[in-house]
Amino acid sequence: MTVLKEVNLVANKLNSLPDRIGLMCSLERLELCNNQLEVLPITFGGLARLRKIDMECNGMRILPENLNNMLMCDTINVNNNKLIRLPRCLGAMPSLTSLSAAKNRITYIPQELSSCSVLRILRLGGNKIPFLPDNIGNCRKLREICIDYNDLRVLPMTFYKLKKLKLF
Repeated sequence: MTVLKEVNLVANKLNSLPDRIGLMCSLERLELCNNQLEVLPITFGGLARLRKIDMECNGMRILPENLNNMLMCDTINVNNNKLIRLPRCLGAMPSLTSLSAAKNRITYIPQELSSCSVLRILRLGGNKIPFLPDNIGNCRKLREICIDYNDLRVLPMTFYKLKKLKLF
């Protein structure tokens, strides 16, 4: 299936994806909402043309550390999973403009996320995050940060650099 561009497997009972998914070299959009996925195969990061990933309402605990190989990916939605952390590689994703990981169990946001220079939307509400990375102000294109219902104690000093922020 090397010419397939879109896959919609919403509302099934999938608990895993085949290792060979990384060979779907033309895949641009992947809809996997409302399944029972807990982990992704390491080959998942090989989907270099993938633009949008929607894995809302699964049982994901971790995301692979090679997502930065997805050079075209601009949108990741992993709301309503069981994630405890975000992978460091997200900061090296050159096209990532929207990251939504609300209603998980995230307690830590990696500093590397602040290296994501094109990030515009960051939705992390309903987690257990005690603080934002110190250098979050480096995400100068951020327009929206949703971090309600967390354990925030203090905002980082670089927060004032977010001049394009319209929703907080």
